[in-house]
Amino acid sequence: SAPGSNILSTVYANISGGYTSWSGTSMASPVAAGAFALLKGFFSTRSNNWLEGRIINSTDDIDSLNPGYAGLLGSGRLNIFNAIAQTVFPNLSIRSFSLNITGNGDDQLNPGESAQMRIILENDVGWNNAAGVIATLRSNSSS
Repeated sequence: SAPGSNILSTVYANISGGYTSWSGTSMASPVAAGAFALLKGFFSTRSNNWLEGRIINSTDDIDSLNPGYAGLLGSGRLNIFNAIAQTVFPNLSIRSFSLNITGNGDDQLNPGESAQMRIILENDVGWNNAAGVIATLRSNSSS
């Protein structure tokens, strides 16, 4: 589904100073066509079927936003950022985090104490592989 409500568009100059908002498939269609053209610009050697698949498989699920139409809204809302980025970048998120401090039991990493930190990252399905991931540990405290 492409946005099709209150889309600002050009009109004959004597109407609303040359711009007005319109709604409907006549406004959603150019949004979808423009997204396809943008994707084609990034992946010029790919087939139209591949490009269509990228767009369909990178949409945002909007069933929860439209419960009366759940399952009737196609694959979801067009998300051209995802369509491009999923083939280029990973989409990492922290799945779990734990910190085990060995020391005096005050839950602070004091001088002379050690800690073991465990972070599990997860890459969302459909995004590019994550390689060479580097983590940087910083503290705002000088004590």
